[in-house]
Amino acid sequence: MLDIGRFMVDGIGKKNATSFTSIITSTQSWTVPAGVTEIYTLIVGGGGGGGGSTDFNQMSGGGGGGGYTKFKRWLVNGNDAVSIVIGVGGAGKIVPTNTTVSGDYKGATGGSSTVTIDAITVSAPGGVGGDCTGALALSTGGSGQAGGGGGARSTALGGAGGSGLTGSNGGSSAVASGGSGFNEYNHLSVFNVAPLVSLGGGGGGGTGSATIPLGGAGGGGNGGYSPNPNGSNATTYAGGGGGGARLATLTTGSGGNGYQGIVYVTYYL
Repeated sequence: MLDIGRFMVDGIGKKNATSFTSIITSTQSWTVPAGVTEIYTLIVGGGGGGGGSTDFNQMSGGGGGGGYTKFKRWLVNGNDAVSIVIGVGGAGKIVPTNTTVSGDYKGATGGSSTVTIDAITVSAPGGVGGDCTGALALSTGGSGQAGGGGGARSTALGGAGGSGLTGSNGGSSAVASGGSGFNEYNHLSVFNVAPLVSLGGGGGGGTGSATIPLGGAGGGGNGGYSPNPNGSNATTYAGGGGGGARLATLTTGSGGNGYQGIVYVTYYL
């Protein structure tokens, strides 16, 4: 638990009250402290997994999208039980090295994170997994709070990057970088903790280029590239996994895993 000091911002909080933030990274029941009458939650879903690649039509996988976020103010009583579920990161698609057929090479969607109080549940969905159909249509990055980068054919530009909300969209060039994640405090001043950090970056899409397709700022995994065809795992909460790359004949790669979600709970005393 972090004591983040005294402040009054955006009409949120209590003047001359001390604020406390609990950072929740595992599923649990959290108890409201005695004397607390309201709490603020920032709920973030798990990141999507990166798509795998296939030699069929020379397709690389798209990067996974970053987990979505929800913010809510709750009226509570001391000792109320708050049920918190943390969404898992989506698994990257594992592809055998010599994959030559079309099929579903999409990474798994991240799990939803939820907060429940008195039978009322607020849910933040996970980011969508990066796609690689093996069809002539270019592979796409997963959508999420920040979009994953598009997967590239080894002979063409990347497919569309996934769409982002607060975060940015994934790229669709041969570099296919993932979208940058949101800063969890940049528009929610109640969580006024320094230093400010980003999370929920989209994964980079796989490409046959020697240039690394970077995951988005905020922990998105890098996409596969020459000479490493496997996408990397996300490194920060809610980040999307990198997409696998098709480098040459019978050289394909797997997608990286998305990272789990997270929940922040702030209250005043």
